Amino acid sequence: MLRKSCIRIMDNNDRLLKVEEDSEKLNEIAAKEAKRVYDRRIDDLRWILSKPQGRRYIWWLFGHCGTFRTPYVPKDTNFTHINIGKGDIGRLILEDIQNVGSNAYAQMREECMAEQLKKKEK
Repeated sequence: MLRKSCIRIMDNNDRLLKVEEDSEKLNEIAAKEAKRVYDRRIDDLRWILSKPQGRRYIWWLFGHCGTFRTPYVPKDTNFTHINIGKGDIGRLILEDIQNVGSNAYAQMREECMAEQLKKKEK
């Protein structure tokens, strides 16, 4: 009887080890897939930022999301919460732009300021 219980314990331990090994393999596969998806997203963003039209659109998106302004709306918590969510999206995009590793943000800002100066001169 002692022998059967030892076999049972070994079987359970072996199964546990097998589950742990499978779990590690799945985690590795998931990590590789997540990196592949992230790298593709950054490459797509790099392409968008290489075009003046893409930079203009992203700059407009920052404005629409309220990325650089306070989300607070006096006496209206619902709109405040909506603005917080929109701002989070803008900051997520800004973080990706910074991860692209170029000067795209500075370039977008300069292009926007130049466009505003042209409008004022007219």
